[in-house]
Amino acid sequence: MDVQPVGPENLARFAAVGEAAARSISDGIPTDGDEPSLAAAVLGDPMLTYQHFIVVDNGQPVARAGAYIHGQMRGDVGEKLGTIGHFAALDDDAAAIGLLLDTCCDWLRRYGATRVLAPLNVTTWHSYRMVVE
Repeated sequence: MDVQPVGPENLARFAAVGEAAARSISDGIPTDGDEPSLAAAVLGDPMLTYQHFIVVDNGQPVARAGAYIHGQMRGDVGEKLGTIGHFAALDDDAAAIGLLLDTCCDWLRRYGATRVLAPLNVTTWHSYRMVVE
């Protein structure tokens, strides 16, 4: 089992993990999905530094996530924030998920993040968010 960075040549494999996970969770019923937000999030934002990762086991992608740092995003006391989003896993494989999240956190630390928020698919403007009053 290993973690691979995702580039243009294997972005389809990244998307396929999310689609397969959605099918297994929803019993084949399509969800509103996160793939359009993935494309919108990474195109044309010069302030965004990101890397997507997939975990591959026996040649097959089994989990995925993206690590993101937005240049203007800061925490309560000014710390540089990183986020992890677009997470999906085909099984509850703790080893694969742990390896993936460790890799994302290591990458975020390399780019200066001192705090990580998740799940956050780059912005808060997605349907998986809620307001509690």
